[in-house]
This record gives sequence, structure tokens and C-alpha cells, in this order.
Amino acid sequence: MMIKVMIVDDEFLVRVGMRSVLDWGYHGFELCGEAADGAEALNLCEKQQPDIILTDIKMPKMDGMELIRAVKTKYPWVHFIILTCLDELNLVKEALALGAAGYFTKISVNREEILQTLVGLRETIQQTRQKAAELANLKQLIASNRAVLKEQLFQSLMTAGRAGENAAMPEASPLWSCPEVYDRADLFLLVRLNRNQSIRDPQLFRQSVLDLLQEIIGRHRLCGEVFPAAETEFLIGAYERDDTVHEFAQLDALLQDIRESVQLYFNTSCLVVSTGKFHSFRELSEVFRQLQTELAELARATGKLHPSGRLDERLAGSISAGLKEGDNEKILIALEEVFAMATERGWQLEQLRKIGLQVMFGFEKELERYDQTIDVVFADDLIGQVMSCQEQTTLKTLLLKAALTVTGALVDLKANTFRQDVKRIIDFLELHYAEKINLDYVASLANMNSAYFSRLFKKECGLGFVEYLNRIRMEKAKQLLQNSAVKLLEIAEKVGFEDVNYFGKTFKRYTGMSPSEYREQFGVFLT
Repeated sequence: MMIKVMIVDDEFLVRVGMRSVLDWGYHGFELCGEAADGAEALNLCEKQQPDIILTDIKMPKMDGMELIRAVKTKYPWVHFIILTCLDELNLVKEALALGAAGYFTKISVNREEILQTLVGLRETIQQTRQKAAELANLKQLIASNRAVLKEQLFQSLMTAGRAGENAAMPEASPLWSCPEVYDRADLFLLVRLNRNQSIRDPQLFRQSVLDLLQEIIGRHRLCGEVFPAAETEFLIGAYERDDTVHEFAQLDALLQDIRESVQLYFNTSCLVVSTGKFHSFRELSEVFRQLQTELAELARATGKLHPSGRLDERLAGSISAGLKEGDNEKILIALEEVFAMATERGWQLEQLRKIGLQVMFGFEKELERYDQTIDVVFADDLIGQVMSCQEQTTLKTLLLKAALTVTGALVDLKANTFRQDVKRIIDFLELHYAEKINLDYVASLANMNSAYFSRLFKKECGLGFVEYLNRIRMEKAKQLLQNSAVKLLEIAEKVGFEDVNYFGKTFKRYTGMSPSEYREQFGVFLT
């Protein structure tokens, strides 16, 4: 491919001289245009896209310095050679500082010198083009084989880390060079999904999780990669999009987003742990081992693995009963007894931490009854604070805080569950109001006894069940009376009344007038 050259000078004879100084095509160059000033040249650049510009410095409208700055901003790959007079050498230095590749004086143009400079630039341009083509091919290769390449690179990094410092690193992988994330990772995360049931299609499941996690780090303005570390474990290496050193102030928001998104899309909870900042992917093996250790500790804390040490069954029962009943005082008394026992028996802080983790495990068991997880309920990392607590009084305060949080959450969860049951019944009544419906029947639909359902319904709706049903029926009757000349007997049957007289009495009690009087207001008469 020819290298495109543009000549820019306000002197016509100089432009003619430069055109004739070389057999441009013979040497692999194409003269793509000429301009008499910088402004004209800048407009021509957009159309011709030159590789090299030979330009004068002093020109009207836009001089050579302004042209270099403008073109470098818009077309940074363009190379400049300066055409100058002997009295402009100070300006030449400034042009070289702006990125010009060289200069020639107009009165002593040396053909061989010009050709040597141009050939040197041609080689640079051709190398740049070749690298760009290789990068484009590399991106295409990665796009079509990314999953396989990513897994191979992960295994390579893990093997290299275990083998020691002298082991060959996986730079040979195409993925290593593109993108640049592999030279830097400010943050590593390890995510483990809890398996509540067998995975029917492990490959589809893994790819779906990879895609979700990649999307999450993108929407938090991070760059990085997500690796499948195991069937339900995924390692994230990420860095900020700019080069500024950040403190990851939004880390909690990122972790929360991961937990909530996994719950939403895969109907399961997950555990997430993170490293500190400023790692390299070359440290992946060691970082991964550290994260797995932290994940195991967190799993024990949240009850996925039982912590060693046991809480007295009677006290555990008291705490559980307090949670179910929403009785914070009962929980407080039980915890006071735990810590009094610890003082009496001389328990070490590590033993108390394990007891604290078991208390937290009990909290999570109660939350799981309402399809909720402990990491969603707690805005701050109480589990981590319990694990790292250095004082008995602080640990006691943390557990009390956790108990108050959980009991409050349970009250809301129970109320929400009840509200959902009532809403389902209301939706049912809106559809089946014309049928023969009674309290016992709808209570059975909600899996409740009639007395309890009646109290719950009135509490949520402000009306008793029968009154609420009759209101629905009367509203439907009003619509029929306003818009049709159907006989009252038919209307009564359409809204669920077998006795037209009882329908009339109920309607008058509800509206203050008989069905006939109500109908006449709208100019509707029986024919």
C-alpha cells in the first residue's frame, strides 16, 4: 500500500519544486494533495487521510505550528516534516518538540536526504500498520475463542504461580496482550454461588454467570476479566478505567450488586470476598489461595459450613424463639448468659468468636425460611466484624446489633408474606365475584383457618371479608345498571346474588337508593 504524502506551503514554486524533487510513485509514495496554508491543509486531511505532511511554518490563516497541533489532535498517526528557511531555526525546534520527524531548508533541498527521511518514516508507518492488522486479527481470534482462551490462560497462570518465580509465564496466550488488563489488576474478587439444586446444563450455567459478572463490573465503570475457577466459583480481576489510584470507595456497592443480581437471575445466594488493591495477574495463584481461605472463613460464618465449637442448646433455643417471636428481650437475656458463661469458664476470644458465628448461623436459618440471606439483610459487613473482633464487649454489641437487625427484618418479611397472601385473595375475588364464595373457601385457598384469615384480611384491607366482597359486587352492579336495560334478576345473578330481593336491599344499603332509582339517574329504562 502506498504511503500518502501532502505538501503544504504558501509559495507555489516551493510546492512545484517538492513535487519534482522525487519520483514519488517509484519509491512507494503517493502525492495525495497540496495546500497553500494550514486551514486548507486541515480540510484536505479529512478527505485524503495522509500519512506524511511536508509543511512550511510561516503561512497565512493557519501557520505550520497550528497545523501540527490541530492534525495531531484529530489524526495522531500523521507524521510531519518541516520545510523552513534559515532564519526559522528556533521555530523548527518548537515544531520538533510538537512531534515533527525532521526538517529541510528550502534553499538547499537535498534529494538523497529527503528520500532517506521519507523511507525511514515509511518503515515506521508500515510497522504500525502491520501491528494494527495483527491486533485486529488477535481481537477477532479472541472474540471467536474467548471462553477457551480465558480458561487456558487461567490454568496457565495458576500453574506458573505454583511452579515458582523461574517458571515460564503465559505471555504466549493471545489473551495476554489484549486487553491490557493482564498487566494490572487493582482488585480481585472471588464469587461462590450456593447450589440449592443440581445444575442441568453446567456449561450454559457457567457462561451465564460469566456474562452477568462481566456486565456488573462494566456498569461499575471497571475494566477486567472474569475467570471460571470452578463449577460455582468465579474469579474477577478488575481495575479502574483511568490511571488514577482509587480507594474503591464504591466496593460495597459492587459487592451488593453482585449478591442481588445473582439472587435475581439465578434464584440463589452467593458469597463474595475481595483482596486489597494493586495486584498483578502474575500473582493470580497466590491471590486465589488467599481468597479461597477467606471464602472458607466467610462460609463458616454464614453457616454454609458449621463452625467448630457449639452453643449451648438451651441458649440457642432461646435465641431462636426470640427471633420467631420478635422478642429482643429474650435474645438479650440469652446473650447476656452466654457472655457470663464465657467469663466464668475463662473462654478465649477465639472461642467467643466461634460462638458468635454460630449465633449468626442461627440468624441466617430464620431468614432462610423467608427466602432471604444474611448478606442482603446486613448493609454493613457484620460477619467480617465478628470474625475480626478484638474485644469481648465489642463482640457482644455486634451480636445485639445483628439480633435487632434480624428481628426487624423478620417482622417486615412476615408482614410482606401475609400481604402477598391477601393480595392473591383480592385478585381472586375480582375475577370470581359472581360465583358462590364464602369465608371458609377463600381461607382454604390461603392455607389458613377461617378465624385467622378473617382477622388478617380485616387488618390489611380495613373491611371484613363479606363487606369487601359485597363492595366489589355492588360496583359491578352499578356498571351494569348504568349501561344496560337488563332486568334486575339477571343483574343480581351476574354479580353473585341468587335472591333479587336481597340484592336490592344490599344495593340500597350500599348506595342509599334502590337499583331502579339508581338506573333512572342515567336515563336507562326497561323496555
